[in-house]
Order: sequence, then structure tokens, then C-alpha cells
Amino acid sequence: MVVEMAFGHYLTSSAASASAFQLFFSVFACWSLWKARNDKVFNDIHPKLDETVFATKLRTLFWFKVDKDDWCPLVDEWWENPRSYERGGWEKVDRSVAWVPPTSGVVKFNVDGASKDELAGCGGVLRCEDGVLRAIFSGPVIGKGTYFANLSAVKIALEVFIEANWKGRAALLVELDSSLVVSWLNDISLRPWCWWHVLLEIDRLIRAIGNVQCCLVSRHNNIFAGCLARDGVHRRSMFKAWW
Repeated sequence: MVVEMAFGHYLTSSAASASAFQLFFSVFACWSLWKARNDKVFNDIHPKLDETVFATKLRTLFWFKVDKDDWCPLVDEWWENPRSYERGGWEKVDRSVAWVPPTSGVVKFNVDGASKDELAGCGGVLRCEDGVLRAIFSGPVIGKGTYFANLSAVKIALEVFIEANWKGRAALLVELDSSLVVSWLNDISLRPWCWWHVLLEIDRLIRAIGNVQCCLVSRHNNIFAGCLARDGVHRRSMFKAWW
């Protein structure tokens, strides 16, 4: 009862000073916590805190995607730090680390891999030239280090591109911030034998799509994918969505 009164007071007192974005973020946090609570009580599922936070961010992201049309290139820093969007709007966001759009007729898949101890994950986000999000994925992969996680990210991105019916509609640019992995993708003579099987699968997918380019990007311009990869390390299953 005390907690309910305190939280009610928080919403009431912050409504006048907070931005609509902050209020919606609070609402979606409550929604995610309520669903997590119901899963535990009624389905005997014990959600992780990281998964609940991920769900909150994702629901807020989808709402903001519909509500705003000028925020997309700047969502990277917001995902890493939701407080970057405050009452002053995106003016406070460092645009030097913002996502860079592709040329006309090209869609861009930013991907990344991450590892921690014996765990690993990957993530990626597909956007068209105007910055509108078209697909997203985040989840765990076999814990064989960061390089394998990056290769897995590329492979899953190509699979999502095909599954989302983008094949034949636009050329694909895949960006990642690992210079070594990019060199493996673009020069067969540099490839290590230990990852040959996954590289062959990537080659097969690239041939199936037809017009794919893999390029190196600065880590500062790959923030969203990096966050999704780190989130994926602690997820129990791979999350994929496209629209």
C-alpha cells in the first residue's frame, strides 16, 4: 500500500514537469513489470531484470517511432542511455555519434557481437535511407568469443533480411565495427579455418540476396547494434521483429 501511494505520488508530481516521452517511458516500465509479475505468478516463468528492461525500451521505441518522424537517426544514443532524451528534446544528444544514413536505394543493417565470460550475444537493426527502423534482432549465440558473435550477427542479419522480404527491393549494406571480421568477409584468403563453416553460410546467404556489401563503421556510429548485442548476451532466446 505504501509503495502504491509513493508511486502514485511520483506520477502525479512528475506529470507537470516531465516530458510526454518520460511519462510514456514510466508507463511502459509499469506495463513490463506487470507482465513480468503475471508470468511469474500464473505461468511459473521467472523473467530476468535485463529482459524486463529490454521490453520496456522496445515498447517505448515502438511508440516513439509512431509519434515522431525526426528522431530515428538519433535513437542509438537513446537506447544506450534513455535519459539522453529529456525535456529539452534531441538538442542535447551528441549528433556526432548518430547513425549515418545510406545512399538512395540502399538499406543498412548495423550489427555487432559481444561476449562476457563464457556467454555471447549479438544484435542488429535494419534502417532505410530516411532512418526509419525496419527490423531488429537481439539474442544469445554460442559462447565462442566476440569474433564468432560478430559473424553470427552478420549471418542472422542476412537471414532476417530475407525473412522480412527485403530481397529484391533494395541493395543491402551491412556495417559492423570489427575490422578483422570485415576483412574475413571481403577477402577469402584471410579467413581462419576455425570459422570456415559460418563464413560459408554467410557466403551462401549473400549469393541468395545478390547485392550485399559489408563495411567497417566506427563504434561511435554503431551504438544501437552494440547495445542490442550486449542485451543479447543475457537473453534466453533470440528476439527478431520486422515490419
